[in-house]
Amino acid sequence: MVPLTFVPAASTPALRSPGAHPVRVVRHARGGEGEGDVVEQLLKPGVVLLDVRTEEEYMDGHVPGSVNIPHTEIKYRKNQLPPDTDTPMVVFCARGIRAQMAQDVLQSLGYTDVVNGMTWQAVQDTRQVLICISVMVSHAVVELSSNDFITRLAEQQAGRDVEMKNQQRQVQQLNQSLAEVQKMLQMSYAQEKVLKDRIRELESSQGRTHVAGDYLKHVVLKYIEYCQKGDLKSQSLVPVLCTLLNLSPAERRLVEHSSVPSPLLHINQVAGAAGAWLWSGEKLPETEPEGLG
Repeated sequence: MVPLTFVPAASTPALRSPGAHPVRVVRHARGGEGEGDVVEQLLKPGVVLLDVRTEEEYMDGHVPGSVNIPHTEIKYRKNQLPPDTDTPMVVFCARGIRAQMAQDVLQSLGYTDVVNGMTWQAVQDTRQVLICISVMVSHAVVELSSNDFITRLAEQQAGRDVEMKNQQRQVQQLNQSLAEVQKMLQMSYAQEKVLKDRIRELESSQGRTHVAGDYLKHVVLKYIEYCQKGDLKSQSLVPVLCTLLNLSPAERRLVEHSSVPSPLLHINQVAGAAGAWLWSGEKLPETEPEGLG
């Protein structure tokens, strides 16, 4: 890998914090780490940022969260270094020369994962770029999550639409069933009305039949009474009886003939025979009344 370093360059745009200088990437003749190595190192969890400039330089501007130990004091302030020699570290200064010297000292102390980040402005700019990338990735994740959420909402809405259509279909079927039931009820009401009218007719007819029966009984009793008395009024009741009993003409003649009392019938027969004798001059025949012998 070709060693790279960051040096100030006013013509190169870069993401930076207030007070930071724009940077550009150039080749470094004395060694140092590549830009990719610095980025990879900064992305490691628990990475330590070690600023090896003087305290005055550090106070003029530094990377937030960095630790300041001048490169000449590193081996004397070992207690301020991470106890784990495998801890990832990025060292930097104003131009990268002191950072290279600090890297050598740290490696001599047993630290195995040390990267020369060259200038503190370059490290700060790289961190800001990584932060921006992280924010954009987070936004992309949020957007994807939002898209997933929208997709789920759309699927839920589609499911609700299907359920709504099913419910509408069920409501339509229920309305059809209700219409059929109402039609059957109307037919039942019509049949009920017809039956009630028929019942009233039958009740009225039964009442008339009862009245006619009483009247017939009264006429029959009167007819019997007149016949027993030999009263000719019984003859006036014969047409009434024939009408009430709905007799045929033959039955009517039979009733009219048998309704004449026997004594009166015999008298009529004798009177008829006497009249015939008077006209003919013959002997009057002897007759015996029916039912009197």
